[in-house]
Formats: sequence, C-alpha cells, structure tokens
Amino acid sequence: MRTKEALDEPLGRLLGNAARSIGTDQFHRKLLETFKILGPWDAVTIVRWSRYAPPDFLYSEGFSKAIIERYMQGHYRFDPFFCWWRDAGEGGVLTLSAAMRPSDAKSTYFTEFSPSSRWRTS
Repeated sequence: MRTKEALDEPLGRLLGNAARSIGTDQFHRKLLETFKILGPWDAVTIVRWSRYAPPDFLYSEGFSKAIIERYMQGHYRFDPFFCWWRDAGEGGVLTLSAAMRPSDAKSTYFTEFSPSSRWRTS
C-alpha cells in the first residue's frame, strides 16, 4: 500500500480525469484507473443493481463473456450483493461479508457458481 503523500497528487489527477469523462463511454474505465492506484486486482466489474430487474454489467475487465452469461442466466439471484440491494434498496459500498446472510455460504452461488467461475473473495 502506498503512503498518503504518494497517493495525493496522482489520485487527484486520476479523479479529475474520471470526473471529466462523466457521461462518456470512457467513464467506467477512467474510474477504475483511479481505483487501481490503491492496489492491484485480477479482474473487476461495475454492475448496476436494481430491485426490480436483473443486474446490468456496465464494465468488465478480466471476466470472460461465458462467465458473465452464466451469472446472468440465474446465478445472480443467489449473489449476496444482488440480494442485499434487492432487500435493502440502499446504495453504497460494502464488503462481501457485510452483504452476506448466514445462509449464503451454503447457497448455489458459493457451492456451484463461484468455484467454477474462479471468482475469489480474498
């Protein structure tokens, strides 16, 4: 992890780039460029959640189309983030452990979909 001083100047520049791209097809990519300064990842998605409709993948990097299609064919219904949004109806940023209910660990999402997708939570 980088120090706060090492982050300030590049982070401000990257946030400015993301803000200038609001409303364009570059916004999601620019936003993720900003977050990459905080630490690396292997894959990332930006998903729009709805209480009344299936999730909408706005941007994806590092996930195959086949995995996203499989998720959208029904596994999303067991995704703790989808369930939390559907039930709570509140926006925000939360960890997987905050979104999970006690019964989620034994759900289809974690017993079938997650292992075969190679998605990890760590």
